[in-house]
Amino acid sequence: MTEAIPDTITACLDRRVDRQPERIWLRDRKGEEFIEWSWKQAAEECYAIAAWLESTAGAGQQHCAILSRNRAHWFLADLGIIASGNVTVPLFTTLPPQ
Repeated sequence: MTEAIPDTITACLDRRVDRQPERIWLRDRKGEEFIEWSWKQAAEECYAIAAWLESTAGAGQQHCAILSRNRAHWFLADLGIIASGNVTVPLFTTLPPQ
């Protein structure tokens, strides 16, 4: 019997949490040190973001902008937005104000 392939990005995340909860998934540099997130820690952060968004902005097709440098928290915020049923609008730090 073959295992079903997850059909959403959050289902992929949940599958990894089930299989490898303590394995390091993300690393972000802070000065000379690195901050690490396991699959489980990252999922907890993503779903906390999703819960906060649902309680403040509602769930479903709101447009949520992210303005940040390239870093792990950008990706965690993106997943949280997706998990809440909303849509990410990426804004890049190199965009001119106009």
